[in-house]
Amino acid sequence: MFGEGVVNDATSVVLFNALQNFDLNQIDVAVVLKFLRNFCYLFLSSTFLGVFVSRFLSIIYFYVH
Repeated sequence: MFGEGVVNDATSVVLFNALQNFDLNQIDVAVVLKFLRNFCYLFLSSTFLGVFVSRFLSIIYFYVH
């Protein structure tokens, strides 16, 4: 399915970007919490951006068509 593949790719990009900023040789609770905060920020901002753009385009399509 197309949608499932896109979600998997997006999740991989978000995880990669969240892990890219951390030194994984020294993991403690602060690093894990910072990772979770970073992941949630990237995930939620990407989701809201996608919903906003799709809603905006659907409204434009509704009034143009």
